[in-house]
Amino acid sequence: MELSNEAIVSLAVVFTYIILSAVLLRWGGKLYKRSHTSTQIFTTRLIAHRGLKNDKYAENTLHAFKFAANQVNVDMIELDCWLSKDGQVVVFHDGTTDRMCGTPGHVNDLNYAEFPKLQLSTTEKEAYSSLTDTQKKDADRIPLLKEVLEMLDNKKGLIVEIKQNSDEMLQKIYVLLTKFERVTNGSTCWFSLSASINKKLQKFQPTNSNNSGENFHPLPTISSVPEVLTTFILYWTGLLPFFPLFHTYKIFGVICFPVTAELLHRLVKLPMPLAKVLNFFFGGHPSKILVVPKLIKHMKDRGFPCVVLGMNGVDDIAFVKKVAATGALTDHCDTIKKSPEWHRLCDDLWSEPSDFTKSKSFI
Repeated sequence: MELSNEAIVSLAVVFTYIILSAVLLRWGGKLYKRSHTSTQIFTTRLIAHRGLKNDKYAENTLHAFKFAANQVNVDMIELDCWLSKDGQVVVFHDGTTDRMCGTPGHVNDLNYAEFPKLQLSTTEKEAYSSLTDTQKKDADRIPLLKEVLEMLDNKKGLIVEIKQNSDEMLQKIYVLLTKFERVTNGSTCWFSLSASINKKLQKFQPTNSNNSGENFHPLPTISSVPEVLTTFILYWTGLLPFFPLFHTYKIFGVICFPVTAELLHRLVKLPMPLAKVLNFFFGGHPSKILVVPKLIKHMKDRGFPCVVLGMNGVDDIAFVKKVAATGALTDHCDTIKKSPEWHRLCDDLWSEPSDFTKSKSFI
């Protein structure tokens, strides 16, 4: 059977595309201009999710942040922000107070003075009982972002997750980060799981004229869930090496927690039938399409730190090592850091200085 000229040309184009894609994926990362992200974020290893989540002290409290920063000595702390009814930036994860406080109410509908006390779990009550009166004041209430910034050394890494689509809140957060000298020292980034909010963060401009133009320093963002999925789709279709990824996220987040149909339906807004089909092929713990060391290497070559989100057990530590991530976010920073598996990971994966330490800070 003789091939037509059109078929020969088509096969040649496909073959050339496959070869070029494979070559650029393997060696082409260094051809791109490196992502402008701070040296500190490039070398962050252990990130405390909400300070301590499900572990000893209540999440997103001043005491949890103090413990993670000073006792555990994590590299970075992650927290969540909402805007109260009276315009204050509060550190809280949920949109309502039901789960954490045991009373109904939406964060946006409450003045800060009206926020209820946190409802502590049995484990948290045991730890709480051993605290001093001064420590107790910081262990069972919802703090303001201003209080957290006052308490933390501004050289301690910080991730601010934006939970609410509010221009007013973004401006207030940027002003606070500027006041505490976190914008220019390369210690802080912000992001949202929502693609629309993340795009807004990537295009953010402060309204204060003193922070515009040459004096404006943009904060790097972590990839949102849709951006992560888009990156993996580009990788598996061979298109990623051809996309410059300019004006996008600056830190690539890889999820380590179980991928389920419910998660795909909730975060990616997929119809449940489609979510179930995709979960059958790509779901699991970790997801079957996420264990891709070659992709992580390619992204790091292009200047993107790669952070594993949800490293909460020994198996997850093995995942971090397998993909050779830059760092990892965990609910249990105290338990993880004390584990022999973590120490072996640090020795095996991060014993040598990262290439990123040679990078100039652009923040």
